[in-house]
Parts: sequence; structure tokens; C-alpha cells
Amino acid sequence: YWPTQTGKMHAGLAGRDVLAESLPMLHGRGLSVCGYYSLVYNNWAFLEHPEWRMAPAADAEGLADGVFASRRYGLCCPNNPGYRQFVMDQIAEILPAYDFDGMFYDMTFWPQICLCEHCRNRLRAECGAEIPATIDWFDESFCAFQAARERWIAEFAMAVTGHTKARKPGVSVAHNCATLM
Repeated sequence: YWPTQTGKMHAGLAGRDVLAESLPMLHGRGLSVCGYYSLVYNNWAFLEHPEWRMAPAADAEGLADGVFASRRYGLCCPNNPGYRQFVMDQIAEILPAYDFDGMFYDMTFWPQICLCEHCRNRLRAECGAEIPATIDWFDESFCAFQAARERWIAEFAMAVTGHTKARKPGVSVAHNCATLM
């Protein structure tokens, strides 16, 4: 919803910078303004960069069918270095340009088990193991994999928060980690 150099502006805005128009009016009324950014769910990135997509472990509910790997949104893997850089570039682009009082980062969690090469390689590098073929909460290797996933998403959230604070030190930062547990 801004004239971006790192992604694609919503076509319905026809180039109009509604953020630049709205923020001064909101601040003029004494309202704090919180920016919103969806981290893992990103339709544009999913469509433009198939290599950034999560590779779902199973298709038990038909979630891998159709355009998106979920019912409504394209899911991008936070372990993919290209996608991580894209997110950081978007944050670096938007924060200096707009006077947000806070940032809300939505969808900071794993909506599914990802079997992409980056998740596989990272688990091998950190744990010397392969991603288990079966979800089994009594299996030590699956629990080690799940612990790695928890570390990875927490690290991603901390990297996003640090990147945000480096660009706008006084801004508050919140993450929706609804399915973290």
C-alpha cells in the first residue's frame, strides 16, 4: 500500500500513496499509528518467487492444491535467504518513509511443516539430522526438529524486530505468534 521499489504496489491504488496521505491526518487527530506487515503469509512474494515458497510436508486437507499452499494465502519460508532479505528490504524501505508509532508483524509462526531445501539444510547443519518423516511427539528426533523450528521462528522474529528498531529506535514492535505453542 505504498509506492514500493522492493515489491509491487496494490494496483487498485493506481499509484496513490494512501499512507503518506493518511498518517498526517491520523497524527493530527492525536492518534497513534501502527504499521502492519504480514511476514510468512505473502501472496505477491509467493507468486513472484516460487523458490521462496514453503514446501508443505503433507496434503492431508488439500492445502497444497491451487494457486496458494493454503486456502487463502501464499506461504513463504522464513528460512529462505532470498525471502528473508526481501522482508528486510521492505522494512528498510517503509520505516524511514512513514511516521509509524508502532509496527505489528502478523503471522510470525509456522502454519505448516516446511520441507524446503533451506529447512532441510539448516536442520542438517545445526543438528546433523534429516527432517523426520512422521510427526511423533514421543520421538526424540521429531522433538529435536520441532525445537529447531521454534528456535528458527524466534530468531526470525528477533531479526525483524532488531531490523525495525535499527531503523526507527522509538517504535514499538509486536508479533502475532498465535500458533507458536
